[in-house]
Amino acid sequence: MMNRPRPFLSITPLSSLPVRRMWRRPLLAFFVMMAGVLAACSGGSSDACDGIIGPVRVLTPTPVSLTLNVGAIGQVTASLSGGCPSDDRTVQWTSSDVNVATVDNAGKVTATGGGSATLTATAFAGQARTTVAVTVRPRVATSIDARPDIDTLSPLGTRNLSVTVKDQDGAVLASAPAVWRSLTPSLATVSAAGIVSAVASGTATIEVATPGTGTDSLRDTVRILIVPACSLVRPAPFGTTIIGSIDASTCQNLFGYRVANQYSITASEQTYYSIRLVPAITLALVPLNISSGLYGLPGADTAVTALGVIRAGTFGFLVTANVQTPGTYTVSTTLNPDPRLTCATTDVTTGVSFQTALTPACVQRDIRILPAFSVGQQVRITATAPGFPVTIELRNATSGAVIQRATATTSGGVATIALTNTTARFGIVRVSGTGTVNDLVTVTVAL
Repeated sequence: MMNRPRPFLSITPLSSLPVRRMWRRPLLAFFVMMAGVLAACSGGSSDACDGIIGPVRVLTPTPVSLTLNVGAIGQVTASLSGGCPSDDRTVQWTSSDVNVATVDNAGKVTATGGGSATLTATAFAGQARTTVAVTVRPRVATSIDARPDIDTLSPLGTRNLSVTVKDQDGAVLASAPAVWRSLTPSLATVSAAGIVSAVASGTATIEVATPGTGTDSLRDTVRILIVPACSLVRPAPFGTTIIGSIDASTCQNLFGYRVANQYSITASEQTYYSIRLVPAITLALVPLNISSGLYGLPGADTAVTALGVIRAGTFGFLVTANVQTPGTYTVSTTLNPDPRLTCATTDVTTGVSFQTALTPACVQRDIRILPAFSVGQQVRITATAPGFPVTIELRNATSGAVIQRATATTSGGVATIALTNTTARFGIVRVSGTGTVNDLVTVTVAL
């Protein structure tokens, strides 16, 4: 039998090979590699997490957009999610235009100028990135208000006007420019600072406006009634402070006194009040009833406080000066002070009933009655004190002479003065007794 030649290449079926021994090592290497990848994605070591397949990192901003006014401060944040526990999560911020907005790495945004800018946040060495759109609105003047709306002034007198400009959010624009002008220059002029100088009697109109033309300019006006000082009466509501002035317009011929201004006070019912005058030069406060004669000067002082009780109606007072030196003063009015807490003289109008007090430090009280008594007027004054027999004296306010005197016979009794006045004069009622601390006296002044 002949031998067959051996094939050059022999092929053995795969099924007949020893599989376990042939594939064991390559399979082991594959499984080890996959375990490393899974460990990286599931939070393994830093080296493994940053390995072949890197995890997704997302930077999320809050808010996604921001609108500010010029000069305002805002806040942005960005948080990094995903990644590995070992990631550096520090966020850094930059602005595309620092002339619109700046931002620091804490996310504090400062609006520096009108316009738009993009704030960019980066983390993880710049691999994570996000943006916030910023719009900065310029502060625009939307309202203008000149004060006071209406004022009075005497010829050659001056008055300081004020103006308030606000933006679209109602915030005051302290440095907003405003231009003053007089619409009636023959009656009054005005300086660039808003100081009005009266020229002649009449109703002057002063305008203030923001720069611009047409609808771009905001405007407001002040009306000033200019009348001679001797006939000028300005209202002084309770709870207000008024700034007045002594200047070349001061009236010089009212009962021989120089009168800076006359003021009126109005009450709807019997009212306690006080008026405090704080001048820059020596002045005196002179209470009077509107249309009545001058009462007379109390002692001049650098600060004068007068207490009063008025019935319902309109009354007034004068501010006078013994010199005509330019200067300013303030008048403050207060409602409902308690006249029992001071020994100061109290001014009262006829037709009121009120309480005062006598103490060891204040053994008598003087009450000035306004207005002056007229000839033939019936005057009736009563007083009663629960703790002692009270005494009252009606005196001539100018000479101090006693016109009539009355004493209650018992504690709680009534002392009564009643007379028909014989000459035009002002009167003072002096109340006295043996009072101790806060012994009340009820006084009634009737017509």
